[in-house]
Amino acid sequence: AKMQQDGVWIRVLVHLTAVIDVFSRAIVGAVMSARDPDAFTTAHALRMAILPKEREGWVARGVPERLVLDNGKDFASTRVAAFGAALGIDLHYCRPRSPNEKPHIERFFGTLTKELLPLLPGYKHGTDRGDAWSTGRIDKLLTVPQLRETVLDWIHDEYHKHARGESKR
Repeated sequence: AKMQQDGVWIRVLVHLTAVIDVFSRAIVGAVMSARDPDAFTTAHALRMAILPKEREGWVARGVPERLVLDNGKDFASTRVAAFGAALGIDLHYCRPRSPNEKPHIERFFGTLTKELLPLLPGYKHGTDRGDAWSTGRIDKLLTVPQLRETVLDWIHDEYHKHARGESKR
């Protein structure tokens, strides 16, 4: 993605923090940001997971009883622990390098990586990953808000249909 810094467009790496409802396989919270994941983005994703959504048909699931979290520093922070304690949520942290402890979210990220990301300009594992993204090519990249909307649209319009077992268009 790209963003303006001091009036100049620059290429930025965007991070996605997502929350999945294991029962329905629905992504109930998703935050995309050009900043490194931290307690703030994690809390923001959890807030999105709990509160009603702006998009029709994207239901809120309410306050969960339990959250299974990655062991990264953005999840294993005092702020996230305080957030969980304030809402009465049992926080379970996976062991490092244990994707089998969180298969549902890993499957979501795999599907996103396979089905959507390769279609986007500037995807770092795409066919043009070895090419330099000169200022002349920056204009082809999506802005961070455009990328956010593209990913949220895909989650809502495509992934949720597939996750619920409905046929794809």
